[in-house]
Amino acid sequence: SAWDRLAAESARPDGSARVPLERLATIQGIEPRPKLTMKQSEGLALTAGYIGYLIEPDPRITGRPFEWKDRVALLKAEGTSAAEAKDSKYQAATLMLEIGMYVASADGEIVPSEVDHVATFLESRFRLDPTEIRRLEALKGILVEDPPSLAGVGKRVASLLDDTQREAVGRFLVGVAAAGGTIDAKEVRALRAAYKALSIDPTKL
Repeated sequence: SAWDRLAAESARPDGSARVPLERLATIQGIEPRPKLTMKQSEGLALTAGYIGYLIEPDPRITGRPFEWKDRVALLKAEGTSAAEAKDSKYQAATLMLEIGMYVASADGEIVPSEVDHVATFLESRFRLDPTEIRRLEALKGILVEDPPSLAGVGKRVASLLDDTQREAVGRFLVGVAAAGGTIDAKEVRALRAAYKALSIDPTKL
């Protein structure tokens, strides 16, 4: 009931709710700390699933624990089990979304054309079911407000994508940077960092 009240307080027109992670942690009896443990973070995601919610970002997918000051999205699960989040197709889509939003935010501003480029690429590349599309849209909203870093990306990429796929992601990222009409020096630096994190030959940039 406490989760339901919090979700209702923060409800958005798209059916999601963006809530402070610290409020969910407090409901679950977790003491304040700068960063939750991985076990605590996965426990929150499992709890969300067991009571009928999807949570984004999901630490079981990102491999990163929540920070106390994070904001997360909650969505009501519709017709599927929310307790499991291991689909490799969706994992790859969230990975590309994170990297794309990292590049899009490199110049200090995320413009709609850059976000649209990311969304169009993901919709054409992955065959996501309606629930996965809802999750990805909710995650996109979180990342627009709080752009991601490249922390932990390399390990996730290695487990999900081969060389050819990583190079395709690299080309996609250049498109994200160019979507605003120009590519400035900050975006070039972000692209170089992304290529390094993705283990792509930098001469291909």
